[in-house]
Amino acid sequence: MLMQIKQNDNWLKYLVPKEHGAWAMWLLPFIIGVAAAAGDTTSGTWHLLAACLLIFGARTALGSAIRMRRRNQPVFIKCVVAGALECLLALICLWPLVSNASASLITVGAVVLILLTLDLLWIKDRSDAQ
Repeated sequence: MLMQIKQNDNWLKYLVPKEHGAWAMWLLPFIIGVAAAAGDTTSGTWHLLAACLLIFGARTALGSAIRMRRRNQPVFIKCVVAGALECLLALICLWPLVSNASASLITVGAVVLILLTLDLLWIKDRSDAQ
């Protein structure tokens, strides 16, 4: 039992973003946007916040999976599953917004997907070079 908990601790550290300043970079624009809207929050506001945080977590999990793919297969699989689950949950959070979305919101979403993909490719290139 203790060994199992210790193994979980080892792989769970790959799921939590370590860049402390990045948390602020994700949350501050959101907070400023809500403040600019005169504090007028709707359920869509909270869905968007949850999706942003889930995508941030998914980026960390998928980036960890890329780094661990050759070194530790069990951690790689757990990180891929966690990242995919976070992406799925983010899509579920965004569904009410996407179903009523304007072209600008869909464009922003497409840009986010492109940037996330480019970031993961950059992580892959860096991990291959090491």
